[in-house]
Amino acid sequence: MWIAAIRLKVLTKDARYAGTDDLVQAIFSRDDHVVTTFNLDKPGVDDHEPGDERRYVLSGASNLPRDTDQTVELQPGVREDPMPYPPFGFEFSNGLDDHLVIRLQVVGNDMWVKDRVDFDIKQIRLVNTASNTRDWGVDPSWSHVKTWNPDVRLSLDPREGLPFMDLHV
Repeated sequence: MWIAAIRLKVLTKDARYAGTDDLVQAIFSRDDHVVTTFNLDKPGVDDHEPGDERRYVLSGASNLPRDTDQTVELQPGVREDPMPYPPFGFEFSNGLDDHLVIRLQVVGNDMWVKDRVDFDIKQIRLVNTASNTRDWGVDPSWSHVKTWNPDVRLSLDPREGLPFMDLHV
């Protein structure tokens, strides 16, 4: 399976001192190999304030460069039609369960209290084209993968919370 787009809906607990002004990051790993780090930061927005609900989307070749799992990359100059992998995206040869971990962390000592995180994806897969061939196409709609509900306090200050939280799919 190949992931072409990632969407995280992140809720900050609606409580005094639950918000943070520090950067919150989501680090995506496949079998302990980091595939990307995603800053949960919307330009011009005061993210992660108490009660905030924000959607963060990571998609396209510039944000999800191809990262193969078990598919072997072809030698430079060698082409197949269709190629054995899409032009971008993250491969999970054995699916997401027990292979994908999303690590949430706050980069700083200002505590943040995570309320809920929803994780959705769009896959990229081989599809039939109008010219009766096959090519890579991105799913038109989002697929919900998982929701994590427990409140967790995150901070690099050990008196305030945990340094990170691993969300296992």
